[in-house]
Amino acid sequence: PAEVARCVAELDTLAYASTARRPRAARALLWERIMGSLGHPEPYAMTPTMVTQGAAVLRAAGYRSAMAYVYQAVQEHHRRGGTSDPAIQLALQGAKRACSRGLGPPKRAGALPLARLGELPDGPWPPSPLAHPRDALVCGSWWLTREIELSNATKGDIECTPTSSTWNLPASKSDPQALGERRSHQCACGAGPGSPSLVTAHTCPACVLRRRAEGDPDSPLFPTLSGAFPAKADIVQTIELAARSLGLQTELPDGRPLWGGHSLRRGGAQYLAANGVDVWRMQALARHSSTAILAYIDNLHAQHLGNLAAEATSDGSGGGDGGG
Repeated sequence: PAEVARCVAELDTLAYASTARRPRAARALLWERIMGSLGHPEPYAMTPTMVTQGAAVLRAAGYRSAMAYVYQAVQEHHRRGGTSDPAIQLALQGAKRACSRGLGPPKRAGALPLARLGELPDGPWPPSPLAHPRDALVCGSWWLTREIELSNATKGDIECTPTSSTWNLPASKSDPQALGERRSHQCACGAGPGSPSLVTAHTCPACVLRRRAEGDPDSPLFPTLSGAFPAKADIVQTIELAARSLGLQTELPDGRPLWGGHSLRRGGAQYLAANGVDVWRMQALARHSSTAILAYIDNLHAQHLGNLAAEATSDGSGGGDGGG
């Protein structure tokens, strides 16, 4: 029985990717707090009233993802043996319509400028808890990572040669089998044999990542000052501190924070697009299976469309129909 229980617990753990478990735990904690404050001691003994009240509170608090909390709570209700009450389904439908009405386009995180990260000191930068905040931002921008990928990464995820560094990025929602996605950058600062000297040593993707990968393979790639894995909030706080240090705007006109967990992803993508990197290459680097990368680059790639005629005829064909 003990072994069966262990296997069941392991199966339950593997039902969600590592990047989804902590957000689900955070949603559960907030739902339980809200229900407790509304006088519902059993947060998952769902009723239509609890669905409506929970959605209303989350929507009023500005949560665009309000229904994700509600659906997770209903799912937990069923997991605990709760019945499928038609009245709950009707309440869910009404809450979904209400929460999506007038929602408007999603807020996009600011794009932290990769070209300016060399202006930042190595750190630490109190109150950021990261031991090497600049290196974390540089690597996150070059590899187009989300904040959760920086916080979960280990030194063992990295493989290096004298001229390149490869990052086996951790499992994500699109990688439930934990196969990983290997992405590499070549040295661009001239330190590697035959490498070009295009950037400084402290903004070179291959060299910075190689430096951070030294040590115990199970230890954090970007540790806190105490040597622990950073939280997502630690990464976002570091991004905000970097933006403030670079003299960038920190809030939207309505007072909402401008910087978020995708700021490195957007900043790196925009840097690559502005320098003429093909969209399909950025899409592969970002591990996007769709055209979602276009939302990050804000049409910066269009700056390089003006020379298409010359490029299309550079083979000397003269622009004819050509062969099949």
